[in-house]
Amino acid sequence: MRDSLARLKAETPRVPVAAGRDARVPVRNAEIRGPLDVYYYDHVTAALASRGQAEAATNDVTTLGADAALIAYEAFNLADGRRSLAEIRDVLTGRYQPVPLAGLAAYFDRLARAGVVTWK
Repeated sequence: MRDSLARLKAETPRVPVAAGRDARVPVRNAEIRGPLDVYYYDHVTAALASRGQAEAATNDVTTLGADAALIAYEAFNLADGRRSLAEIRDVLTGRYQPVPLAGLAAYFDRLARAGVVTWK
């Protein structure tokens, strides 16, 4: 038993503590229901285009490799009007992989520009 616990501790990756905390709390737009991208439709891109905003290259959660779509989906689901960006990042990091706070903030800033979330 002790050998198994020691081996498990040794194999568990160490997640670095976030250098800063982002206390902003995203609040979802109640008019938007369901996933933000379905099949060939991306609501955020369409909303930004309708507002005349060009799509800017961002360092957001979409740069996280194969799990990027899942992490973006879960990040949006975790935006409940109570959790801060730092808390959302901590949940995602615990469930999936280390998520950079700056990338998550850029993702939610993009959602805010598209009118998908507002800041509390």
